[in-house]
Amino acid sequence: MGGSGTWPENLLNCRSGRIRLFWAVPKGVDIGFRKFLAKGAFEVSAEYVDGEVSPVFINSRLGNRCKLVNPWPGREVLIRELGVDEPLRIRGSRLQFRTRRGATYQIEPASP
Repeated sequence: MGGSGTWPENLLNCRSGRIRLFWAVPKGVDIGFRKFLAKGAFEVSAEYVDGEVSPVFINSRLGNRCKLVNPWPGREVLIRELGVDEPLRIRGSRLQFRTRRGATYQIEPASP
């Protein structure tokens, strides 16, 4: 790898225990990743296109509490366990939610 914004830790950082996405990727760079491992036994997949984060998918390997820095600052977020109808709605800069072992979650901004 090389160049600004392409190092894996620029795409996903979780050293603090919170998952932080695309924190050091400049606007104008379109990039994504699949199944990066994050602290807490999570597999994370996400894309950054036209300066926006697309829906994020997180698979919980062990059922730990997920801590995610809101990739859409100032917006309410919908967290939906795949296969479950009713999403969880969370607002704030730091999102936390319980997970079930083996479940996958789709995270996206709520409609304005």
